[in-house]
Amino acid sequence: MIRRICRGNWSVLHGYDLRDKTSIQSTKAEHQRDSARDGSIAPDSAQKCGDGKEPKYERAQPIRPQLGAYEGQLEQWLEQEAKFPRSRRRTARRLFEGLQEVGYQGAYDSVQRFVKDWKLKAQGPRVTQVFVPLVFEPADACQFDWSHEHVELGGVGQTVKVAHFRLAYSR
Repeated sequence: MIRRICRGNWSVLHGYDLRDKTSIQSTKAEHQRDSARDGSIAPDSAQKCGDGKEPKYERAQPIRPQLGAYEGQLEQWLEQEAKFPRSRRRTARRLFEGLQEVGYQGAYDSVQRFVKDWKLKAQGPRVTQVFVPLVFEPADACQFDWSHEHVELGGVGQTVKVAHFRLAYSR
């Protein structure tokens, strides 16, 4: 069974332990040979990674080569449908089918990526946390709780029930 090379395999191939950030005792060449020999990494992948650089993927073509002429139409539809309630909006699949009727010959995933990017731009940045300061009037609200505390009274250990009372205004 030959696996594709991933970050974990790359580090093992180069004799580097990611957890401890230390070099493993044997040499890189030994790791490359052992990994290729035991079948965990294909021999050509082991040889490609012999230079010590982590492999990086670079796209050979632009992301949406065939969608270019239809981006205006698609954007116009998305702007129109943004005003509709969610139940009346078309999905990316329906938009793709509409483009095919107009003459689009490209793939669905290009349309799907464009719709996703457009929605992210149209919505703007998402707010994930909000801070609402709490303001209380004097004697308006309080916090009250019970607890059991262990104390030593007169050399004897005892459990005492304590009532905690705190006004919210005094925070």
